[in-house]
Amino acid sequence: MRDPLEGFPLLEELERAERLALLPYLSERRYESGRSLFRSGREAEELLFLLEGEARVEVRRQPLCSVGAGDLIGGLSLLVVGRRRCDVVAQSVVRAFALERTAYLRLRKEAPSVALVIQEAVLRSFARAVGSTDVADPSTVKIPEVDGSEDGH
Repeated sequence: MRDPLEGFPLLEELERAERLALLPYLSERRYESGRSLFRSGREAEELLFLLEGEARVEVRRQPLCSVGAGDLIGGLSLLVVGRRRCDVVAQSVVRAFALERTAYLRLRKEAPSVALVIQEAVLRSFARAVGSTDVADPSTVKIPEVDGSEDGH
């Protein structure tokens, strides 16, 4: 069986068999060009593994960065309940696997070691993003995994 999750940095610590075991927890999504993957202000409830295509991340309609095949967006939504702080719009047809928060919680019970690897990788990615951000100029954010969620408190 082909491993569609091979090459995602977030999952590099997992063995091939563990990545394949993650597949039943994912749902495939397709977004046409111009369609929103995420909308600012909406509940953040899923992580997307981008399989193909390109999308633009925007904050208040200002482009922040582009993401494409091999990138992840929305990782913190698995760990923190809150609303999206950015929009993500497909610039071409985008195919993605979604790991919804409910599926992630099931994964934590059924395959805790896989869930822990995902949790730790999301937190490391977030720490790198925070460390590379110039607070005075949010356009300087250069991160491979864009989250786009904020704590709802």
